[in-house]
Amino acid sequence: MLYLLIAVRNVTTHTIAIIAGLVIAYLFNIGMLYYIFNLFQAKTFSEFTDIEVVKIVHFIFWFISISVLVYSFILFNYSWKNKFIKDDLKGWEKHVSNIVVNLLLYILFATIAFLVSKGITIDHSKFSFTYFIGKFIFAAISALIIASLLIAYNNSKWNEQLIAQLKLEKRNSELQGLKEQLSPHFFFNTLNTLSGLIRIGNKTDSLDFVDSLSDVYRYILDSQNNDTVKVSDEITFIEAYIYLLKKRFGKSIEFDISLNSLNKDEYIPPLSIQILIENVVKHNVFSEAEPLHISIKQKSDYVIVSNNIQEKPYSSGHGIGLTNLNKRVLLISDKEIKIHSDQRSFSVSIPVLK
Repeated sequence: MLYLLIAVRNVTTHTIAIIAGLVIAYLFNIGMLYYIFNLFQAKTFSEFTDIEVVKIVHFIFWFISISVLVYSFILFNYSWKNKFIKDDLKGWEKHVSNIVVNLLLYILFATIAFLVSKGITIDHSKFSFTYFIGKFIFAAISALIIASLLIAYNNSKWNEQLIAQLKLEKRNSELQGLKEQLSPHFFFNTLNTLSGLIRIGNKTDSLDFVDSLSDVYRYILDSQNNDTVKVSDEITFIEAYIYLLKKRFGKSIEFDISLNSLNKDEYIPPLSIQILIENVVKHNVFSEAEPLHISIKQKSDYVIVSNNIQEKPYSSGHGIGLTNLNKRVLLISDKEIKIHSDQRSFSVSIPVLK
């Protein structure tokens, strides 16, 4: 793709240089072109006098010369001159070198044009070398202006691409940093869950718990490099995670999952639902007599995780989970999570990406 873009850019530059050469040559010879046009309107070529034929030859010579000069100067100043000017030159040294190189090119071109003119029927006494030096000066200035505009445009496009690339790298860096915050946070909570189960002394449940924990962490590792995952994959992971919670809390916590996007290409950030469940468990008190009800459903383009409020008097959380999730969603989709709370319930809506 990169080589294709470079090729297209080069073709565009060559095209601009050719068109500019033809237009400037036309403008510089418009009087002669008008004279020749009227000449062909008045009589056929066989009726032309020697002087008129010489004028036609002059026109062709000057038109081609100026076209080639403008084309060469545009391309030379746009890219070729960098091969003649050292990259380590800065400031006035680079400007002086640029002027010298362009003067040498101009003198070389005028010399070549002067030598070519000797092979055609041109009055050598009138068309001296000094005449050729002055003849192309305005065409060369026009070519330099066009080359400068092309360079400025190219630099602006390059700067735009560079800024876009830097923004992308910054976004990826921030996103990766936010994802790396998940593992220690989640690991700490699952270890607490496992330690609580081990204290009960049920070996079979402990082994099943370890197996489920292995599945959970396998999902975490698999999704570590992904900005988004399918909702269906996230729910499969959540079911394993819920098993871990149910083993620890039993009937004190209840879940209701109702989603309509399990077979569609709809995506959310990985571990997003898990973070919300973890947040609910962390900030609420619950028991078999007063269980915690957690609902996971989809409404429009959002996955909504809600729960009844049985808030702890003094919560140990610092809002890391919700803040982290909101930043990840914002970096991926330019949207934010929606938080709703009243006296009876608390809910967080995650935007679904398609």
